[in-house]
Amino acid sequence: MEERAQDFLEELLQRSLVQVIEKSWDGNCKICGVHDLVRDMAIHEAREENFLTVFTKEDDEMQLSAQKVRRAMLQCSPPTNFGMHSKNARSLFHFGSYEFDDKQPNPLSPHLPKLNNHGLRLLKVLFIEGIDLRSENKIIHISLLQGLIHLRYLGIRHCLVPQNFFNIPCNCFKNLETLNFKGTYYKFTHHSLWEVPSLRYVNLGRLFYEPTCRRRWSMPLMLALDHHSNIQTLKFVMTIKGNSVKKKWQNLKSLLKRTEHLVSLAIDHKSSGDVVPLLSEGTRNLLCHKTIQKLFLFGLWERDLCVLNLGMLPTNLTKLTLEWSGLEEDPMPVLERLQSLTILRLWVRSFEGTELTCSEGGFPRLQKLELVQLYAISHWNIKKGSMPRLSHLKMVDLYKLQVFPELQNVPTLRNLELYEGLYEISGQPENHYKIQHISSVRQLKIRRLYE
Repeated sequence: MEERAQDFLEELLQRSLVQVIEKSWDGNCKICGVHDLVRDMAIHEAREENFLTVFTKEDDEMQLSAQKVRRAMLQCSPPTNFGMHSKNARSLFHFGSYEFDDKQPNPLSPHLPKLNNHGLRLLKVLFIEGIDLRSENKIIHISLLQGLIHLRYLGIRHCLVPQNFFNIPCNCFKNLETLNFKGTYYKFTHHSLWEVPSLRYVNLGRLFYEPTCRRRWSMPLMLALDHHSNIQTLKFVMTIKGNSVKKKWQNLKSLLKRTEHLVSLAIDHKSSGDVVPLLSEGTRNLLCHKTIQKLFLFGLWERDLCVLNLGMLPTNLTKLTLEWSGLEEDPMPVLERLQSLTILRLWVRSFEGTELTCSEGGFPRLQKLELVQLYAISHWNIKKGSMPRLSHLKMVDLYKLQVFPELQNVPTLRNLELYEGLYEISGQPENHYKIQHISSVRQLKIRRLYE
């Protein structure tokens, strides 16, 4: 299904009806857009053909149109009793505001009408973004979700929800394929949605920004992982400190053996005090999964694994993100031998050493590199002939870097993003020859560090 959908998108791109804004780690279109005129025409035609109706304000006419709408996009408070008048609805998208204030009512409206499941039982797609669902006037209630037995896609992104909002019997979602809670903060000890056998894409992660720090909440790794051979994307599952950690790792290891189609995996390791290792003896080859191309690891590694070896990583890895790994020796000699690696992100304290070296011929396909908050690095040596395809480089908070790196040895570099002090250093006359071939050199702002 994914390949067929990609073919449809490629056809639209070739006809210039859709434009690529950003490409993903595998080279496919990640973010796309359309020209204003094309958008206006598409909205008008979609409404005329009853393919999609966009609600931008409340009025009687739009409430009447809700009686026949099959796909609805709400950019405002929904018409009164919308669910009652939309018995033919198959898809519902609702966009709100990302800015939340606990002292303020729901940002959309002080009195939101509630959607009900009397007229929405045939929904296959439910997507809600940027809405505070905790207030008494919340637009949806848990009873709405319990009635959507035909649902295939459930997306509740960047929302605030009550504590037990997602504790719903799994038999309510027999056909669910996509579960997307990106940016939504929630707490629970068990997640019955996790038991739906038809799941293909699961995103249980949360990135939350505070002025100068970054916090992550994730769903605990469940012990019952027997039904998920169809999963292609799995993030963020986490381990927590406790007696059952080893059992959870063994279940994850067992799951990976059965997930023949797994392409993307993200593991979030929570611990405090004594280190509960992300990788340890017995799980050393946990990540050697033939089909994994995208890998994110958050958490400390055990001491004897702080030295990377090539056998620890998937051979077809295309995108790798490490954070808080605590690696003590330069990981570049190993990582640069990954022949398919296109994107590498070494984030907060993933490396605790003082020197990085990229050698000649290393990273043959690397296009994007991010070095973020590696506080101990004093030298980064870039040899001629290394990273022959690198086009984008981000450097953030490398406070101890004594010499600006030899970027002149990477002639393909086109975009350079630097944060504060490094940006100022790059502008010094003695470093001009190192960056004069780069077409775009930008200073990063705090909210863009992890984008």
